[in-house]
Amino acid sequence: MKKPSTILAIIGKAGRKSPKSFGKNEGIQNLLKHFDTVAKVFAYRQELIDMGWLPKGTTQEDFQNDVYANCYHMKSKVSEEGTVVPPKTIDRNAPKFEEDEPDTTKGLYEPKFAYTEEEEVGAADYYKREMLKAEKKIRKLQTEAFIGKEKVNRMAEAAAEVKPAIVKMNMVNSGKCTGKYHNVLPISDLHFGEVVQPNVTFGYNKYNPEIAIHRLEKLFEENYRFATLYGCDELHILLLGDLISGEIHDELRETNAYTAAKCVSVLNSVLTGIIIKYAQLYKRVKVSCVVGNHSRTGKKLQSKNRSQDNYEHIIYSTIKDRCAAETTNVDVEFDDEAACLITTVGNQTWMLEHGDRYKGSTAAAGAINTVLRQIGNDLRRNHADVAIMGHWHTGAEGAVDAREDGRMTKVYINPSIVGPDDFATTVLHAYYPAESNIFITDGNDIVAKVAIDLSTVQE
Repeated sequence: MKKPSTILAIIGKAGRKSPKSFGKNEGIQNLLKHFDTVAKVFAYRQELIDMGWLPKGTTQEDFQNDVYANCYHMKSKVSEEGTVVPPKTIDRNAPKFEEDEPDTTKGLYEPKFAYTEEEEVGAADYYKREMLKAEKKIRKLQTEAFIGKEKVNRMAEAAAEVKPAIVKMNMVNSGKCTGKYHNVLPISDLHFGEVVQPNVTFGYNKYNPEIAIHRLEKLFEENYRFATLYGCDELHILLLGDLISGEIHDELRETNAYTAAKCVSVLNSVLTGIIIKYAQLYKRVKVSCVVGNHSRTGKKLQSKNRSQDNYEHIIYSTIKDRCAAETTNVDVEFDDEAACLITTVGNQTWMLEHGDRYKGSTAAAGAINTVLRQIGNDLRRNHADVAIMGHWHTGAEGAVDAREDGRMTKVYINPSIVGPDDFATTVLHAYYPAESNIFITDGNDIVAKVAIDLSTVQE
């Protein structure tokens, strides 16, 4: 077959940036656009080598495979010059190189590696089994979700009937606080309902629902005594999550003193009773709330509906409704969706969250270092002056350079009220005491911080 005199112009010389990789070779594609059949391109292997489109030593078989690959790469494209688009079907049995090749476009391209009938049947059985497993898992998750929602609905109905408990606390320096300072009282990791036997912690800690209530009473008593020294007229209670032990682990479900439903009911009564009594001592009380991981309704931690699918959502809703009905100076705030809450204390912006979003070491120094490494991006977006969380069961503090004005953002980890439990002593070998922090701020800066030891309350 006589080659056209214009063939070199059709091919064009390969440039430095011209694509010439396997299956994406512009030289081969130029020929495919020019001819009406793939077989006619096979005669121009040497010309493509001479023009720099193919490496020297390219065999005719490799060249033909490259032509087929380019053809299929171009199958959905239309030539800009209006030339014939490569055929949709290709004859793999076309002669490799002859003077007068037959113009054949019949037959389909057959894959190089074809599955046998036995392999296809085996693959179908495999995917059928996987599909049945997935359907079974979906049904299980749907059942768990249904049970969880039913529990939440029943507890919500019970919460509507909750009456504030009559709390007996010895108010040292009793009388209304007056002054320009703000009293900040964080409460985290109460784990109400959990039972800790003293022999598990070598006598270092004993815990049950009665002790939990007594530790809350002592914390509020000491907080008020401390607040009166500075004359704080505003109280900010920060409920930082894990207020109940929950049922996220089977061992907790088996050993908790109360079910999750009863924990919610009892704690609702206790907290509303304390807050309503405190409302008589301060000019203004603000309760800011975030949910924890122990109080979630399902076993798996989730990001969507994190706040709503949580037992603490019922506790916070009940506190808000009861305080609105029985007080005029208590505000309760929480977010239905977000994992954290941005609130204000005087002129300061505080970021509240539980703390389980940050993963890393459980040691005191390791905990704050882990948090400081990961919290920076969150703080740069909300421009908080202070960040505070619980979850780590140990008190620690640090600072992050996350503000545009050059000031450091203080980061605090609040200790736990539950103290060391079976998991802490058996797995972590940690004996962090039961305690909680108290803050005094003038509205612009924190002027005092003290940790209240609660470990002595074991009766």
